[in-house]
Amino acid sequence: MPATEPPPIRSIAIVGVGLLGGSVAKTLRRIDSTVHTVGYARDAAAADRLRRYAWLSDVQTDLTAVCQNIDVVVIATPVDQIADLARRCHDASGPTTLITDVGSTKAAIADQTADLPRFIAAHPIAGSEQSGAAAATDDLFTGKTTILTPAQNADAAMTDRAESFWRHLGTTILTLTPAQHDRHLAAVSHMPHLIAAIVARQTPPSAGPIVGSGWRDITRVAAGDVAMWSAIVAANRSAITASLRSAADDLQQLIDNLDNPAAVQSFLSTARAIRNDPAFQDEPNAEPNAEPNANPTNRQTP
Repeated sequence: MPATEPPPIRSIAIVGVGLLGGSVAKTLRRIDSTVHTVGYARDAAAADRLRRYAWLSDVQTDLTAVCQNIDVVVIATPVDQIADLARRCHDASGPTTLITDVGSTKAAIADQTADLPRFIAAHPIAGSEQSGAAAATDDLFTGKTTILTPAQNADAAMTDRAESFWRHLGTTILTLTPAQHDRHLAAVSHMPHLIAAIVARQTPPSAGPIVGSGWRDITRVAAGDVAMWSAIVAANRSAITASLRSAADDLQQLIDNLDNPAAVQSFLSTARAIRNDPAFQDEPNAEPNAEPNANPTNRQTP
């Protein structure tokens, strides 16, 4: 934790006012109704749609104007847009402005933003299969974990400020390298999302009347935003490929042993033991971007 608390946040800009970006703004307004929240919209039509939300103080279509005289900029767009927007926001903002994001992949972004000392990459492990500003809530981050992946040359004061900012929203902090982040997320979020999509694709429409809660639980995340998930898969394809190949090995092992009840029982028992391990018990981190919780009080670097 920083030795001295960073200055309070009086203004914030949201670049990408959807579920996560909107929830950042909405949460800050719940905590302090005087915080000035500015939303960035690509065009006038999008701006008009966003102006209906009272938790936004202002909506603008000029990114440079949005970033000026602002304490924090949060980039909450699909991951394939984050690096470019981080650079544009870094160039347009002042020397005391923190720039952070919510992207669920990090290595590719880190490679493209290593020279931006005020950009502190982050991934709050919170979400829903719903999308858009209308789905934003003021408690989405409460009790969740935020992973920070600051660059080696990141400004230390900005790193402290990023920690303070995400804690202010109700999250605990875990620090990872970008590669660690992407490898873990491939295993616990990205590959499972694709497996859920496979289950949904394998279900014939005629089975609709008999599906139960198990099918709905397994396939829930497959209802997530397609464009967002396509960008995630493209950005983290190496780690996702490794996770899918491991899953394919498990599937082949199961197929090969379907006529061996003892082997099937062993297969299921191993899975059950992992699922019931205290390390993997249900926590408030929500899909589609699930990740193991950090220690509730300390920043860690495994």
